[in-house]
Amino acid sequence: MKIGSSKILYIDSTQAGIAGDMFLAAMSDIVDIDMKVLADAVCESTPWCKKLDVDAVDGFKNKFRCKEIKLALEEEHAHKRDGKDVINAVLKSGSKLSLSDKALEYAKKVVETLLWAESRIHGKSMDEVHLHEIGSTDTILDIAGVSYALDKLGVFKKDIKVYGSPVAVGGGYVEMRHGRVSVPAPATLEILSKYNYPFIGGPVYDELATPTGVALLVNIVEKVLRYPPLIKPLKVGYGGGMKEFKSVPNIIRIVYGEDDEIPFLHDKVYVLETNIDDLDDETIGYTLEKLYNEGARDVSIIPVTTKKSRPGKIIKVLCDEDNYINLVKILFDETGTLGVRVYPVNRIILKREIIPYNVVLSGKQYKVNIKVAKDNLGRVIRVKPEYSDLVYISKKLKKPLRIVREIIYEDVRKRIERV
Repeated sequence: MKIGSSKILYIDSTQAGIAGDMFLAAMSDIVDIDMKVLADAVCESTPWCKKLDVDAVDGFKNKFRCKEIKLALEEEHAHKRDGKDVINAVLKSGSKLSLSDKALEYAKKVVETLLWAESRIHGKSMDEVHLHEIGSTDTILDIAGVSYALDKLGVFKKDIKVYGSPVAVGGGYVEMRHGRVSVPAPATLEILSKYNYPFIGGPVYDELATPTGVALLVNIVEKVLRYPPLIKPLKVGYGGGMKEFKSVPNIIRIVYGEDDEIPFLHDKVYVLETNIDDLDDETIGYTLEKLYNEGARDVSIIPVTTKKSRPGKIIKVLCDEDNYINLVKILFDETGTLGVRVYPVNRIILKREIIPYNVVLSGKQYKVNIKVAKDNLGRVIRVKPEYSDLVYISKKLKKPLRIVREIIYEDVRKRIERV
């Protein structure tokens, strides 16, 4: 990621989950939304809507300020509404709001995600599903409203990265038309499963994540992070839900910001560490090789003094977040250690690329891959010829490796400085 070049939207639903109205409320705390325009567009586009008044008001949850969506709704309570009716209502609402094509596509995809979940639960095609809560006007309002807010912020037009936290789903049971079901509700669980979106139970014994909320979430988040990203916050939106909990403010938090303005790249890796004082060097070497083969970015063996003044070693591994569990297992299996320290770290790094160069030595032409490291301003910080290429040329010319390296490095450095 290029720092300073893009904006970030971070959706934090780890505290109290997510619902459509909470998402809309939090977005209204970040970007100005004309709620009358939104309500009129939705009601005029929804055949079963008779009257709809909407407002985003300041409220409090456990003494924490937030925005809350308040609505007065009159609608026809038709028993059956199919998916096409809902999609048409959402798209017509979006057209009246002058949403971009990408925003309309997002809104449609959210409805299709809900329809897919219902069809999977009831074993029917999406065209056969009978909609109840999903077909209500307030659901259409949530979908059209969130799409409207994201579009106004520029999410669908600009270079804005959207990250999300794991979502809290609560616990216990929820009463539905078809009876009492476990939390998360079946539709919610199906959506999270389809998109491989991580969730966590609690922190209260109630339903925290609704199908509409998670459908809006999974279709906009590009990457799920266990911790907030490196971000310079510009605005923070707080959206309150309808329920009241004694122990937890029923609030979703959305942070809009930008990358830190330094001329380098950054990424996040996981560090795994374990202390070893009773393992032979051959087994340690084998473990190191296996860690690399299984995707470790880097492995270090650090000499230390352990308990009772015994000499020992720290095996330190750098890896990607999605691979650390596998590498922890290798450390347990191969070393017999009793524990592994695991923690995420942010790294500031240089942009690296491999550039093939042709060099002429002793009248012959050779190809050498050069690793070039630059900052985001384009300044070359370091160049390094590929070791295996240097070895090949050294053997062919029967010249010392250090001499070959110096000649090639000097030649490459001059060429890069001229570029």
